[in-house]
Amino acid sequence: MTQAGFVTLLTACLLAGQSMGNEAPPAMCPDRSGDPPATIVFDPQDGARIAALSDTGDPVLSDGTALHMADILYADRLGALSDTDRAALAEQRQARIAALLEQATLVACRLEAERDRYGRLSGDAGTSSRGAFLRKDLLAEGLAVVLPGADSHACCIELYRQEDQARRAARGLWALSLAPYQEVDRRTGAARIPDRRFAIVEGRIRSIGDRDHVIYLNFGFDWSQDFTVSVTKRLFEPAELDRILTLMGKRVRVRGMADPWKGGRIAVTSLDQIEVLR
Repeated sequence: MTQAGFVTLLTACLLAGQSMGNEAPPAMCPDRSGDPPATIVFDPQDGARIAALSDTGDPVLSDGTALHMADILYADRLGALSDTDRAALAEQRQARIAALLEQATLVACRLEAERDRYGRLSGDAGTSSRGAFLRKDLLAEGLAVVLPGADSHACCIELYRQEDQARRAARGLWALSLAPYQEVDRRTGAARIPDRRFAIVEGRIRSIGDRDHVIYLNFGFDWSQDFTVSVTKRLFEPAELDRILTLMGKRVRVRGMADPWKGGRIAVTSLDQIEVLR
């Protein structure tokens, strides 16, 4: 790829981050208007080119570094699915990435400055003509779900849109009976969480408990049996906590690792895990 091509892809990555700040966020994204965060880095080196897929289907750069797709989780790695469904989704995902590699040179766009504890780069991938698109492509095909990291620096508005369109069209994961989406019981406000697993739960927040160290968002009127979102205060800035307290009566969609405690619970570590629907 030419230097001009790398510059074009860098510009696309940065503009993607800037444009999110100009929209009315359906997610509880921090205000990121203005300049993109300094942690968005694109390093135009030969090692940024995606050369192959690993044995587990992860993109591998030409210097041998694995590329972790930031803020998404491959659908075939959801524990609630059957082994057969996970294998089928893994095959579809790997075939999709392999096809893209045959069509064009995919180059990594690094969204986090530091490598993770596994030595992987965290970001996205795309081409000089299309910009960074691989995450959105996988979400649009129902081959991934959005899962914002606790230290994520990029609002996930567009990622959520792609996932929602795939879910409505029943593509990939969303055609399966064990897809991880549900609405709370309208009578009790409870969710069906048989064991600890990734879940996407939708409902209206009926009450908020503001305690010394934790904020509880309750989806019913009986905290002992309704679905709850817990927010540990020390993980958030005061302005973020103030925004969380404005969610009373709002219909939201929340995601993360859920457990069956009472009527089900998700402990959020990022505001991006909460989508405000209406």
